[in-house]
Amino acid sequence: MAYLKRVKIKGREYWYFFHTVRVGNKFLKKSRYIGKELPSEVELDKIKKDFLRELTTTKSKYLSLEDVQRLESIKKNFNRNYSQFSKSEKEKYMRNFLVKFTYNTNAIEGSTLTLKDTSLILVDGITPKGKMIEEILEAQNMERCFDLMLNYKKNISLKFILRLHKTLMTRIDDEIAGTIRKMDVAIYGSEFKPPSYAVLDYELEEIFRWHEKARKTLHPLELASLVHLKFVTIHPFVDGNGRISRLLMNFMLKKHDFPMLNVRYRDREDYYDSLERCQIKEIEKPFIDYIKKEYFRAYGEFEKRGK
Repeated sequence: MAYLKRVKIKGREYWYFFHTVRVGNKFLKKSRYIGKELPSEVELDKIKKDFLRELTTTKSKYLSLEDVQRLESIKKNFNRNYSQFSKSEKEKYMRNFLVKFTYNTNAIEGSTLTLKDTSLILVDGITPKGKMIEEILEAQNMERCFDLMLNYKKNISLKFILRLHKTLMTRIDDEIAGTIRKMDVAIYGSEFKPPSYAVLDYELEEIFRWHEKARKTLHPLELASLVHLKFVTIHPFVDGNGRISRLLMNFMLKKHDFPMLNVRYRDREDYYDSLERCQIKEIEKPFIDYIKKEYFRAYGEFEKRGK
């Protein structure tokens, strides 16, 4: 957030607004000179808004100034709160997120495991009665994917994505694990048809080329949303595209120090509707709007903390 500061230069005092912005992987401190004396509150507020608007126009394509300010407040206050956790508290928080994420992301794809079932598997090491072995393996493999995602420090690459998919599908369908599809596919219940397998190499290269530019200009929430949207739209795997896309979205959020997002199973209809609308009309904003709404719902409590 922008803050007001009095600066002494050669014995004289001047007023400035300061704000730190991300440019690529670097952080730069920007300033706006106000004057020797503070103007009225109305004029000061106008100067501040103009200053912030200039800073955010190159960082955001679809987010408003207010959106960016709210997101930055969430990031700052969440990380300040998280940094005060003990090591065991951090581990517990991450384990709780993993359980909820695994339950929801697998349920969206048809798993019948409940949240309690998922907790028994991932926390207690207990196999719930009456559940299919494939669903048990899906939960265990997602845990391995999640740990891989948390510990990966480089930018997204085809090698990383194939490794995630192999981890996700191992012992479930080893024949397709970690391999790009060699057949055309359809998405059940959707009017959208993914691109032919014949163009997947080109489409994947386009995503990585786009990402190299976009990561330097887009706000991290936009970047994370669009990585998800673009990847699931080309549908490079026979199975597992949605789960990998949600992992990649959270990888991008975490990489930029934003708390991760759990797309809830109970909201799957709105989630799918926003995806399909973007895929059919070849647009981006509806899905970013959906993710933004869910993000504010999940982390709204952190918007005003510490102010």
